[in-house]
Amino acid sequence: MILQSVCALEEFVHLVEAFPDFVSGIAALADEFRMIKGLLEEGAPAKHPVCVAVLHTWGGLRPWTLSGHFHETYMHDLIHISEALAGLPFDVTFLNFTDVKTRNLSQYQVIINAGRAGTAWSGGSAWADDEIVERLTEWTARGGVFLGVNEPLSAKCAHLCGDHLHISQKMAKRVLRNRVPA
Repeated sequence: MILQSVCALEEFVHLVEAFPDFVSGIAALADEFRMIKGLLEEGAPAKHPVCVAVLHTWGGLRPWTLSGHFHETYMHDLIHISEALAGLPFDVTFLNFTDVKTRNLSQYQVIINAGRAGTAWSGGSAWADDEIVERLTEWTARGGVFLGVNEPLSAKCAHLCGDHLHISQKMAKRVLRNRVPA
């Protein structure tokens, strides 16, 4: 079937002979695809030895998606973070809050938690679980980087988690106020 299709296409090649720029453009594009294919056959792309985890309620159940939204939206910080991570040479894992309690967190150098307080993206009521706070506190004390974007803690326990994880919700305002113009 494929051979028949290729033979059928050969009958139409003469139609583009009058357009040498088109022919050379297609040839260059084909060469680029061959080069990419060759690189992929040689092995996986180089990666930095940094493992990043994205922490939200669904973890691995919803990696790389944002509640069905595959477009820009100002309401969800995580869509922008996921887009940035997709282009970076890091191993990325998606964790839920049960994973924080059961997995070995030492394999991650960075854990990102993003979203408005009280939402499933930031974790909502999961932050009220002392074991989660303790595990993340121990992990950060050993050098892990907890990166919170927007309001990474539920309003209910922000003061508790903020004390344990050394997070200040007022810090961003202070930094912006003292910022030196570029």
